Amino acid sequence: MVQPETPPPETPTSGEGGRLEVVIGFPSLLPDSPPDLSLIAEEEARRVRAMHARGGTGAGQIVGSIDGGAHRDHSDLQGKFAHICAFGRCDDGRPNRADHSPLYDIPPGHGTVVNGVIAARKNGSGVYGIAHEAQIASYGNVASTSPPWGNGGERGHEWSSLFDQEVARGFDWMKSLGVRVVNNSWFRTYGWSADRGLTASSVRNIMPRSLTAFEAYVDAGGVAVWAAGNGMHPNPSVEAVLPKYFPELEKGWVAVVALGERGEIEGSYECGVAAEWCIAAPGIVTTTDIGGRWTVAGGTSIAAPYVAGGLAALKSLFPNLSYQDLRTRIFATADKSGPYANQQNYGQGRLNLDAASRPVGGTNFALGAEDSGPVLPTGGARVVLPRAAISQHFSGRSLVVLDGFQRAPFEIRLDAFAEPRHSYLSLDDLALAPRRRHRDWKDGLTTVSTTGINFRAQGVIREDSFAGSAQGAGVMQGLAEIGGIPLPVNGYQMSKDAMGATLGLTNGFGRWQAILVTDAAKEPGRTGSGISGWNPGAVLAVSFAPHRGSAGTEVFGAAIASDFRRPMGWNGSGALALRGDSFELAWGRNVVTRETFRVDLMSRLTHLEVRSSPLLHFDDPLLASMDVEVSYRPHDHVTVGARLGTERPASSRAGQIRVATGVNDQGLIAYQDVTVDSRAFLSFDRVGLSAVFESDLDVSFGLGATAVRDGFGRTETLVGSRVDVRF
Repeated sequence: MVQPETPPPETPTSGEGGRLEVVIGFPSLLPDSPPDLSLIAEEEARRVRAMHARGGTGAGQIVGSIDGGAHRDHSDLQGKFAHICAFGRCDDGRPNRADHSPLYDIPPGHGTVVNGVIAARKNGSGVYGIAHEAQIASYGNVASTSPPWGNGGERGHEWSSLFDQEVARGFDWMKSLGVRVVNNSWFRTYGWSADRGLTASSVRNIMPRSLTAFEAYVDAGGVAVWAAGNGMHPNPSVEAVLPKYFPELEKGWVAVVALGERGEIEGSYECGVAAEWCIAAPGIVTTTDIGGRWTVAGGTSIAAPYVAGGLAALKSLFPNLSYQDLRTRIFATADKSGPYANQQNYGQGRLNLDAASRPVGGTNFALGAEDSGPVLPTGGARVVLPRAAISQHFSGRSLVVLDGFQRAPFEIRLDAFAEPRHSYLSLDDLALAPRRRHRDWKDGLTTVSTTGINFRAQGVIREDSFAGSAQGAGVMQGLAEIGGIPLPVNGYQMSKDAMGATLGLTNGFGRWQAILVTDAAKEPGRTGSGISGWNPGAVLAVSFAPHRGSAGTEVFGAAIASDFRRPMGWNGSGALALRGDSFELAWGRNVVTRETFRVDLMSRLTHLEVRSSPLLHFDDPLLASMDVEVSYRPHDHVTVGARLGTERPASSRAGQIRVATGVNDQGLIAYQDVTVDSRAFLSFDRVGLSAVFESDLDVSFGLGATAVRDGFGRTETLVGSRVDVRF
């Protein structure tokens, strides 16, 4: 056995509340420790506690321990042992029992020391282990590890057939129990190492039965953790370097070198030829001891169970990952900074259980029935909603995402992907700036240009036909003004990069106009409310104003909008973006026309065809909306206006957010649908007032106020002014 380097036994200092309890073991965290030794201990304690806080405690796991047994009556080890019998031999409490009774530990208590590092209970006193909620399968192997003659040469090693047999039986027992990580704080002879001219044939002669058991254990998915050996040597002990001669073992093999309190290799063999499957871990801790005591123990006998316990703790956090997966994970996340980049000494680096218990390679939403199925990245996945919507549909709910490295599962709050909507309104909603129009007549053609606060449009009129183009967020309104028809389907909000064209004609029935707008912007140009907040990728609209009395007193319209990105008050991005198409019918009428007073009525009926995504599904809603606009000109330079609007779903609709809730040890994913009542997302009321003064000097001043109330009861108001000067 690799014996721990044992300073005089210590018990953690007692206070008024009982013994001080510390995470295993970090003696420099105890009272009266030298300050210069506390830095690495505090860092290591933070890393372990971070893993524990995420749920990596070893719950439900059994860690194998082939050692001298264990003292089960220790207060930190009571109830920790999953089995009291092995191959018919049971712990009966007899002293000095020299067989592999699972629990009984003969002096000097090596097994008790090792098992405390793995899984000492968190009970308010003493110490607690790396996997403090795990259990232990203890196999007491007390056959001699040293030859009766010689200095550990190959000839001397051949004698120990009893030891070979007992090790093989121990691994076979672990395999039969389904224990898939086993700690080995021992090796056969200190003199044996990788530089002694070993070959695969000579190794098999030395350990024929145990080598077969090792191979079977690894084939069954097991991971064997080995102490590299105490002392000074460039390579680990023979067991720790076995994959050098038998590469098939490497996937289930971990060699461990020991770090001293200053975080550097100390009193330990180096990784050497085992660098590809070797890692460094703390090698001096306070841990459990026989007689119900605690002791400060050191060496690779401590570092190895530190790693074995870490694997079990990670397994409880990531049930779908095998222990061999977790072995890969601790290597990939090991600290390789500074001195730990030296593979000769530290192999894959210094164990970092904090990093290993965090997502590696980004995170993803699961889509399939298994963790190996399709995923969508969570990066950029956001949804902007009213606070009341977040509270109603997201608060208190969690979901499971998978990391990009091994599909390790992580539980996070659903509202982590939600951001409160800060504003429905902008200055554009105040409609304070006048639109400027300019007409020129030449050779039978009329050129028209018009500019608004968010668009520029230009066109030509020839007899009974016209054509034009426009750019900007208000592109549809600009194109409607080219034709002189108040477009009833102009509520679509485009981005500032939108472009469009229009064609129109007048015949005996009335005036016709067709508009086509495309918007290649990846993100919407502004937020908005309800229908006016849609930001489609393309709109095709047709309007018709019949000749009934005064031309233009009534208008009909229809529009098809494709790839809308802002329906239902839900502004999503990434995997939470909503997309779809819409078909809209509109009707408008000028109710009152006077020289100074005008009233217009506009109504729309819209069907939304929402495209389901792997995460989102919304029933297709039918929306009804109505707006009344009133304008009054008490003076040639002054216009006062008011607008009232409302929109409501014509039928009750619902949506679902598909949420992964867990992953089991077979990699099967459980899902739950979060139901969203989308009526609140579809309901808006608006009111606006404005007053605009226009001088003859191309200067205008506007003052306005507007308010919007959403379906969640939130009312937002905005008051603003605008000065416009044309040079």
